[in-house]
Amino acid sequence: MARLARRSALLLPLALIAPAIAQAQTTEWQLSDESLVRFECAGQEIVEAAGGRFATITGTLRADPANIRVTRGAVEVVMASITTDDSGWDAMFRRAPFLAIDEHPRARFSLTRIEGPEAIRAGHWTRVQLVGELTVRGRARPRTVPGRLRWVRPESGPERLEVRADFGVPWSDHRVQVPTGWTRRFAGDHAEVHVELTFTRPRRG
Repeated sequence: MARLARRSALLLPLALIAPAIAQAQTTEWQLSDESLVRFECAGQEIVEAAGGRFATITGTLRADPANIRVTRGAVEVVMASITTDDSGWDAMFRRAPFLAIDEHPRARFSLTRIEGPEAIRAGHWTRVQLVGELTVRGRARPRTVPGRLRWVRPESGPERLEVRADFGVPWSDHRVQVPTGWTRRFAGDHAEVHVELTFTRPRRG
């Protein structure tokens, strides 16, 4: 009994520090310029959907492919960098009262954890759930987004951690009040977002 008590006393501190050890193994990954965030407006009243991309994206990530669940990070898009196939739409979105870009210049997804396998294998896509908080027009809402991850380790050059995700953003979730009539015919009641992010770090041995 005494031996069991001593063993338990040794295991308890190890259990308490294990998460800290895992966290310490994460490293910082840099967002690559090849990353993109696209959108397309959607809804029942759509006649001609507006769509495009955001030219300015910033992001940070701390991750360890051997323990992907401890990943933390954030990605932001600069709302004024919206770019569509129509310069008129670009100007309209940038000054639209329902987006209030001057007051809320950025949209942000903060990643708090990843649900899925503990580790990801190099060169293989892995399905995961990206759990965090989405902020649009200053209103933050909890979101869980289905996504895919791939860890790439080329023979030369930096390692890459690639993220792919598709999800909808209902305007009402973020108090985006799109006017009825003509505006809803291209802005609809939500946006479908497609994300392709690439993060890099110097290759390890």
